[in-house]
Amino acid sequence: MRFRAGPLTLLLSLGVAVMLGLSVLIGPVSLDLRSVLMTIGKKFSQSEIPAELAKIETIVFTLRLPRALMLLLTGAALGCSGASYQGLFRNPLADPFLIGVSAGAGLGAVIAQSIAWRSQTFAPYARPLFALGFGIFVVVVVFLIGREHGNDFPANRLILAGVAMNSFCSALISFILIYFRNNFLTSMSWMMGGITLSGWIPVRVILIPVTAGLIGQAAFAYPLNVLQFGDEQAAALGLEPKKIQRRVIFFATLSTSAAISFAGVIGFVGLIIPHAVRFLIGSDYRKILPLSMLGGGFFLMAADLLARRAFAPREFPVGLITALSGAPFFFWLLYRRRAER
Repeated sequence: MRFRAGPLTLLLSLGVAVMLGLSVLIGPVSLDLRSVLMTIGKKFSQSEIPAELAKIETIVFTLRLPRALMLLLTGAALGCSGASYQGLFRNPLADPFLIGVSAGAGLGAVIAQSIAWRSQTFAPYARPLFALGFGIFVVVVVFLIGREHGNDFPANRLILAGVAMNSFCSALISFILIYFRNNFLTSMSWMMGGITLSGWIPVRVILIPVTAGLIGQAAFAYPLNVLQFGDEQAAALGLEPKKIQRRVIFFATLSTSAAISFAGVIGFVGLIIPHAVRFLIGSDYRKILPLSMLGGGFFLMAADLLARRAFAPREFPVGLITALSGAPFFFWLLYRRRAER
């Protein structure tokens, strides 16, 4: 059953708004909707906030709202990047986590975190910069290894190359964490997809690179459609496949690396969401990319709510929830491809 892009966009937008509201209301300290709305109204009207609402203001604007926006940006980045990688390499298993981009970006972020920067102003920006550099390096290596004839990227070679780079980067991350012992428990939680930093600084740092990466990918939606028919067809229509590949890889890795640098290594969002969107609306990347952004944000915020409330008061990293849901989906996808052959 196919859906129209308009109603699905509206539905996902409403879902994102609902998840934002629930992320603000639900937590270790329960908040009622009336008090939260009063606090938000006084905050935006710049009125003096009464003493009884001061605690609610701290919880909403210092802890929960920044976290929810971080999850929204991260989910949008991972969902859209997964769709871009799959369309660019015509491979349904090209997910940022499976091909090693997430692990490479995580390695860069851990290295930046372990360096004692003299400038505290630059320190927050070092994480996305290092994550981007290592993420681009890893994705280039994986696709060079995984490439076969011309620009053909078989799933088995791509996955094996990604697994190898994942293992290598994870080993280096473990070595750095053990050697420097820099907030070891916090860093381990971050590696499993736990958002360990609060406040607005992480959101401000990643907002521009994530947004630039998403806009850049959306700008190549039509070329991605043409590339599905092969590089020769794209060249016949006046496109330059090599240049498109380089630019899409850069923008997809930019948004993924920036998000992962603070949100942690979160897997399978870029695998599940593009497939679900493609199943619902078809294979037009002019629709797949924006809907993957909305779907990724919705999915990650829903997973975070489950991670925080399913075993309350204990809180689990959101990456565990996405892995638990993504692994069965991955097995099903492999089985389906085998059955199609």
